[in-house]
Amino acid sequence: TLTFRIGEMPEEVAQGNIPSFDEQEEEPPWLGIVVEEEDEGVVVEKVEPGSPADEAGIRRGDVIKKIGEKSIQNLSDYRKAEKSFEKETKPVLFWVNRNDSYRFVPIRPREEEEKE
Repeated sequence: TLTFRIGEMPEEVAQGNIPSFDEQEEEPPWLGIVVEEEDEGVVVEKVEPGSPADEAGIRRGDVIKKIGEKSIQNLSDYRKAEKSFEKETKPVLFWVNRNDSYRFVPIRPREEEEKE
């Protein structure tokens, strides 16, 4: 048995404004950092004041080597790791190199609307 319901078409669909799959993709949790891929790896270019990364101690110039158990060698690795903690409520452990000194930095991601 096939059951279906006929109703009104949503206005945005009628006008051809159908969101693509890319637009429907969830944003990763907010860390408050901007990263770039450089010769030494994925480097923090900017840290937003008051962001989870700022509160955890991430600084501009830190090179992200690992996120959790995942090695980070390029932006693709970083984006994959970022997606892996979309639903994470506990701090995520970042392994960073700062001025040839390695350190663990736990960051608790949060939704962007939770910005202070």
